[in-house]
Amino acid sequence: MNHFPQYQGAPEGYVDLPYDVFLAITVPATSVRQNQFVKIDNFDAPFYWLGLSGTLDDIQVIIKDYAGQYFMNTGIWIPAIAATDGRAYPIMPAVLYPKGTQIQVDLETPGPAPVAVELCFWGIKRYPEKDAPC
Repeated sequence: MNHFPQYQGAPEGYVDLPYDVFLAITVPATSVRQNQFVKIDNFDAPFYWLGLSGTLDDIQVIIKDYAGQYFMNTGIWIPAIAATDGRAYPIMPAVLYPKGTQIQVDLETPGPAPVAVELCFWGIKRYPEKDAPC
């Protein structure tokens, strides 16, 4: 977790465990796929999104918060965030997805061919010490 500069560790009384969430989808040529849900198995603890990595294809991603609201004005082009050394592009500050929520994304590809998208949302689940599964 030390490759995320915004991550300062768990507050006293809590335990943070690494947890990553994945999205794999094919987006048709010159199309937009809105409101794609990225399932977080977070019914036991909130998820803190710390980083993003993905495929090197011609695709734009617009990510929403847990309430489905955009928190960016424009999309991120995947080549700009692709991990080059096994690390993810850091998200600062970390984005909280409370228990039971999901990540929503809009995907757009301007190219003449379908694009296979693979995204990894790097993060942690934060547990009270007494509830941590380890």
